[in-house]
Amino acid sequence: MRDQIVPGDLFLYKETLRRLRPRSGVGQILGRHDDDEIVFIRLFDASGGELRGFIEFMPMTVSAYKASAPRVVKRLDLPSDWQAHRDEWIGEWRSGRAGVFSIPLHEVTRKTLETVDYFREFDSEDQALIELAFPKRSTSGAFDTIAAYVRTIGK
Repeated sequence: MRDQIVPGDLFLYKETLRRLRPRSGVGQILGRHDDDEIVFIRLFDASGGELRGFIEFMPMTVSAYKASAPRVVKRLDLPSDWQAHRDEWIGEWRSGRAGVFSIPLHEVTRKTLETVDYFREFDSEDQALIELAFPKRSTSGAFDTIAAYVRTIGK
């Protein structure tokens, strides 16, 4: 029987591992790759009491998703443009330049923010959004760097 990873599901996961002030992250299942071992995820920034896009598309292994201890809270409609991001990643993946995250979500967000200057060169009135993030092959041949495409959105 196929496990219950359903497109549209909004889930909470443990973002920080602190015992005194644990913090949850929020994500949404966008879909799965044909081989069922890859799940496509969208992450939100829930600070300030509202959901705002943080990482619009990222591929990860099903085992890494499950290791993030997700707890489904409800189902939302899928964003209309998510398949364009999937198609872009698939092109890179088929060419051998893109990989799949195989670490829990709290590590993905930490490593992505270490890699990307998320708040670079935009007005404080604008919002930054990572449209697409995935491990990419470095010159060493390993998938040890992160590709992330940042876009700013004016308010």
